[in-house]
Amino acid sequence: MPEKIAKPWFLYLIECIDGSIYTGITTDVKARYAAHCAGKGARYTRARPPVELLAWQMQPDRAAATRAEYRVKQLSPQQKRQLARNLAMQIQLSPAVQLLHATRHAVLSTHSTQLPGFPFGTAVPLVLDERQQPLLLISALAEHTKNLLADSRASLAVVEGGKDNVQDAARITLVGRCEPCEASPALVERYFRYLPEAAQYLQLDFMFFRLVPERARFIGGIGRMGWIDGADWQALPAITLEEEKSLLDEFTPQLAPPDRLLGIDAFGVDIEHAGLRQRRPFAQAGNPEEIRHALRAMDFAPATESGG
Repeated sequence: MPEKIAKPWFLYLIECIDGSIYTGITTDVKARYAAHCAGKGARYTRARPPVELLAWQMQPDRAAATRAEYRVKQLSPQQKRQLARNLAMQIQLSPAVQLLHATRHAVLSTHSTQLPGFPFGTAVPLVLDERQQPLLLISALAEHTKNLLADSRASLAVVEGGKDNVQDAARITLVGRCEPCEASPALVERYFRYLPEAAQYLQLDFMFFRLVPERARFIGGIGRMGWIDGADWQALPAITLEEEKSLLDEFTPQLAPPDRLLGIDAFGVDIEHAGLRQRRPFAQAGNPEEIRHALRAMDFAPATESGG
């Protein structure tokens, strides 16, 4: 008999008309907020009608949600607002993170040493590290490598695939320092899960570079755009490479070969099906236990559309 999957619970925060913040838990944030607005949610919000749903956070079960609710209710109003801002930022950043994971290639722009003052753009394979930062494996002889060694300032641009009108497509440009990095064995292993054919390059003159975003410009479509600060990017939820390896060992057997689990991060899971990368986002970024719960509830059957 298949294991019954428990429904996830959510902690949520609502700003009320008097400026106070109501904290609650539910299995359906949208429906529960509508009930509060209709005066049917709680005695507190009947007396102080909701103004805005500030943020929410997924919890693995009711017990965890109840504990989280208790902790938040002990916070001061200022601390609750800061928590709400942090959670809301994660929600806003998630589409940008998902776009990067769903895309196999990017355009790297560097400062040309051959033509000073001009940008130099080139296509590169795209793999992210455990903190959602682009990791590049490039040849010491490449023009863009020489450019980066002379000036690490760079940008990386990605566009959503499958759109006839690029103005309707989601796109992001990361701006930051792209510098050589010493990749740990676990990070090298992660990179080669995505690009196994690149393993031969380490026998040559290739080296790893990591782009650390200082700002990012995300465009989710017409009229949906904004800048993301590097500090917010660095504050994104993350799991360690060791935690990722443990999850991969646990859930890889659920895929039928030749499908492969490429990587797991706080925001979702990457799967290779029929030679194409597919991104399966989580409802919300989580810690290892929350991710484990989301993966247990996930259907690992091939999706109808594949990432490019």
